[in-house]
Amino acid sequence: MRIVVLILLVALSGSTATAGPILDSARRAAARHAWTASGIQPNACQVAAQHGEADGRARQGQGGWFAGGLLFSPFFIPIMPIVAHTTEPTPAADALSGIAREDLSCYTTGYVRTARGKRVRASWIGYGVSFAMWIGIVAAAAST
Repeated sequence: MRIVVLILLVALSGSTATAGPILDSARRAAARHAWTASGIQPNACQVAAQHGEADGRARQGQGGWFAGGLLFSPFFIPIMPIVAHTTEPTPAADALSGIAREDLSCYTTGYVRTARGKRVRASWIGYGVSFAMWIGIVAAAAST
């Protein structure tokens, strides 16, 4: 039981914390600092993609995808990991409001790349826990 709780805590640790504007601006400042420290000035598209990746990490929740992977795996078919991999997450409208039109696709690409990765990882972890639980149930039933 402790192992299941530990796995759940590790899987859900990223989604329970909400990122506010202070954390967002700190991440953006760190990304800007990384570019300027290397002596290379990024273009507007690269900066927009970095902002998209930072927002994808901060805004994309994992709890629902973990629960989906846990609950929607009938007959050992990984339905939610497939759905998480094939669907495209969309950034929130308020995040898109401050982006210039020419940088919008760069931001969206960065957001989708990062948010999809979080979705897929959480759903596979949920599926793995579900698979292990089913194996345990079948083993317990077979030994009885």
